[in-house]
Amino acid sequence: MTLLSLPNELLLQISTEQSLPEVGALLRANRRLATLLRPALLGNLIRIGSHEYAKRALYHFGERGDTRTVAWLLDRRVLEMAGTDVLVDMLSVRNEAAVLTLLDAGLDPGICCLFNRTLLMLAAEHGCVGVVEGLLARGEGVDVNALNGWHTTALCTAIQCSQREVVMMLLADPRVDINTPGRGTRLAPLQLAMSLCLTDVVAAITRDPRVEIPPPGEDTWLHWAVQYGCKDVLSLLLADPRLDVNARNQAGATAYMTAVLHAKRWSIYLLLKDDRVDRSLGPEPPDIPMNLAAWHGWPEVMRILLADETVDVNFRYGGDAPLHAAIHSYQPGIVRMLVDDPRVDVNLCCMDEPPLSLAAGSMPPCPEIVLLLLSRDDVDLGILNRGVPEDWNPNLQKAILRDVVRHAQSKPGALAPRAIPASVMEQIRARGGRRDPGEPDDDW
Repeated sequence: MTLLSLPNELLLQISTEQSLPEVGALLRANRRLATLLRPALLGNLIRIGSHEYAKRALYHFGERGDTRTVAWLLDRRVLEMAGTDVLVDMLSVRNEAAVLTLLDAGLDPGICCLFNRTLLMLAAEHGCVGVVEGLLARGEGVDVNALNGWHTTALCTAIQCSQREVVMMLLADPRVDINTPGRGTRLAPLQLAMSLCLTDVVAAITRDPRVEIPPPGEDTWLHWAVQYGCKDVLSLLLADPRLDVNARNQAGATAYMTAVLHAKRWSIYLLLKDDRVDRSLGPEPPDIPMNLAAWHGWPEVMRILLADETVDVNFRYGGDAPLHAAIHSYQPGIVRMLVDDPRVDVNLCCMDEPPLSLAAGSMPPCPEIVLLLLSRDDVDLGILNRGVPEDWNPNLQKAILRDVVRHAQSKPGALAPRAIPASVMEQIRARGGRRDPGEPDDDW
């Protein structure tokens, strides 16, 4: 007797004793069996309670848009068998069709997954625009300001993951709180967007009538922006007429002071370009902008500061003048700018050493900086024959200077597009008659 000749009742009874793969094989064998045993297959799934097969069933019927079957499975608590991780997996691979089918089949839109993450947070994290739109349309069933295990909202999650389209959708919902910082990051959504240089998001939040402008005496939007140093964001805020560019926070610091404190190149540059900005740094400045520009090699900042006649170009901070800082950090481009300014003292000592000695004695030495210093006709080479301090031996610096000068004479312009002035060459020749004992008889 063949299997197909058996009564349907008997076939159904047999299927209850078979495993899911066995029932699946019968379904594929014959159209009649496929029609007859499909309910049996789902029944066996419920009876066995397999985690893996429960996930496969939700994926399969969800992707096909079979709302009726998915609803039947949800009524029989298949999601508990599969675990809420299946929702995380669906959204992480952006399987929006499956999630939307589950929602249409009666899935609770406020359901929480691991770490108290809602569907809205997961969809925002992975940029599932369709799911976000569907959840927001469900009204009261979704808490748009819920906090996950890290005390972060869906809006902050979308900003952290740079999901711009999702952020714009959330901002368009009047229920979404756009001001309260998440307790996990302690950053308001606007500040979080600034930290990631999301200029379009910053623009959208600052234009929103719900946004709260910080009260006087607290960090302003400009204070936030200068700490992150994003040019586009800071330019946007400097153009906002609502903001006072010289407002002070609770510590009495302006945005310019904060930019200097955090050594943010483009923040300092943009603020220096704005004529409204007060450049004063207070009695105890956190640093000096010109020294920062010299040390880090910021030519655009240095150019603005050198153009300001009120700036003391030889001011020492921590013992270093800007020229010393540029030499210490091997910044020949900055040294060139400083040497070209006649106000800069090229003989100003740092810890009893003049700039020329610093450049020649550094390891490794920078010949280009040495030549740049020698291009100033007021540079003093006398220090190379003086004991400053008493036990200081200038032989190394003198040897390096000899090599640099010879190279410049043999290949003019090889190290720097400028010649050594005649007065400096006279000093170099004059040193030749004052050699230390044991020093070779050469052109020095």
